[in-house]
Amino acid sequence: MQHTHATNMEIRGINASEGIVIGKAQFFATGVVYANPIRISSKEIESHLFLFDSGKKTLISDLEALIENQDAETDIDILAAQIQIVKDVEIEQRVKRLIEQDLYASDYAVYESFNVFIELLRDSGSQVFKNRIADLEDVRDRLINILCGRVTDFSLNPDGILIAPTLGPVDLISFADQGLKGLILEKGGVTSHASILAQSSSLPAVIGVGKTSKRIKEGDQLILDGYDGLVIVNPDEQTLQQYQEKKLQVTDEHIEEVGEGDVQAVTKCDVPFTLLANVDFAKELDQARQKGAKGIGLLRTEAFFFANRNARDEQEQITYYQNIVNGISGPVTIRLFDTGGDKLSSKIVQESNPFLGWRGIRVLLEEKKLLLTQLTAILKVAALNPGRIQILIPMITVLDEVIAVKRIIDQIQKDLSEHGNIDEEIRVGIMVEVPSVAMMAYEFAEVVDFFSIGTNDLTQYTLAVDRGNEHIHSLYDQRNPAVWRTIHQVVEGAQQADIPVSICGELAGDAVSAATLMGLGIRSLSMNPARLTKVKSILTSHTIKEMKYLSEQVLIQKTTTDVMNLFKDWIG
Repeated sequence: MQHTHATNMEIRGINASEGIVIGKAQFFATGVVYANPIRISSKEIESHLFLFDSGKKTLISDLEALIENQDAETDIDILAAQIQIVKDVEIEQRVKRLIEQDLYASDYAVYESFNVFIELLRDSGSQVFKNRIADLEDVRDRLINILCGRVTDFSLNPDGILIAPTLGPVDLISFADQGLKGLILEKGGVTSHASILAQSSSLPAVIGVGKTSKRIKEGDQLILDGYDGLVIVNPDEQTLQQYQEKKLQVTDEHIEEVGEGDVQAVTKCDVPFTLLANVDFAKELDQARQKGAKGIGLLRTEAFFFANRNARDEQEQITYYQNIVNGISGPVTIRLFDTGGDKLSSKIVQESNPFLGWRGIRVLLEEKKLLLTQLTAILKVAALNPGRIQILIPMITVLDEVIAVKRIIDQIQKDLSEHGNIDEEIRVGIMVEVPSVAMMAYEFAEVVDFFSIGTNDLTQYTLAVDRGNEHIHSLYDQRNPAVWRTIHQVVEGAQQADIPVSICGELAGDAVSAATLMGLGIRSLSMNPARLTKVKSILTSHTIKEMKYLSEQVLIQKTTTDVMNLFKDWIG
């Protein structure tokens, strides 16, 4: 008996790349490539070393050939990053050691060596680092397949919407070149290369949907809504017609939005607001400028640290930060390294729950040399660009941490002033990510210059839901009423102390949520550059009175479903 689903089953995920597409489900198996721990004889060492070296050359050649066919700078940069992973010296040394000393076959040596680094990223406590896991797995699996002479054969259906656990950059770019219509990934975040590449390819994508095999079958008809992060399985005729009309509507809106980057950022009732960009990589600055970002509301520095072996060097950081400042006008808010101790420290730390452990400012206050180097680099760049740099402290949970960092900043400023100019007005703020800060918002606001609410982690800690855990993924929703009430509490504390508050989490990039945040009194929103135009379109077409009423209604809802229904009614 053929398996059938009830019509209009909804699966929610993260809206990674905007667009609406209707098509048939097509699964792409990206299971882990395993290698057995086969031992070799000493006589076989040279042949396996040769096999490894030739395999690397083949993979690099394949990637370089793919680069030659790409026009988008983002695609080229990400493929170039894959090549750097293949060439990684530490991985190469580990592979050769396993072959020469432990007498393992080349494929297993590659498998084991890559897995060591993958586990470090998985336990890092940083979502940015965890998003890089797919890149290492992709290179690992491709290299092992080359060493073993395996060839994968997959044919993309013309009307297929591809479903996979994860997808490496090479496959995604290849499928996009073949005309892929839409993408659904079970894992991943908005800062993953899959999301970035989907956006650069204008490929509608929903990610982080959790296990799909029990909910979607091969050939099921799907509606993929990349605006709302929604997948509808086997839609009925009425739903199909609604989304076909919506697809035409958003296409018309997109045409109207082209060139809107310079449209004045004011509400319908002339209240100004500021839209900024969240940035991981320098290559994202072009899109941020094109979309009209008035600065960078969140510069994540973990990607720089991950990609650059000399990231601990002060001059390397100065050059990097100055290049970012040169690449865009307006303020640049630099967040201090926010990751777990395994990547920032020489200490080996085994933690059962890294998200509640040694990460963010907790690591930096112990790894003083790293903190001093980063702060010194930032403050030197600030001196060259007075009024443009802001420092953002991550993972703050208690006031003592803020006070400790500010003392260090004061001491560095004092030392720098003896040798030249400093930016005496540099602003220091904190990420609001945990309930303890929200509950004492006023007290924290008294000792900092601004708040930046990170709704991604705030949701995780407020709801006690690991956003990377596929078993409970459905519980993770930033539009939950508890999250809205927590944000409201933070805004009230900031207003009482007369400091500005901005949003830099994914919630800011959801258009109706952005309107709700405006209604709560927030006037600065920072988001993925791809979301800027849509958010501006919504905010400029409504009055503060309308958005304030919306926020008041949101605050009295009891469930996430209630909030979502309210949003649908508000859009009309």
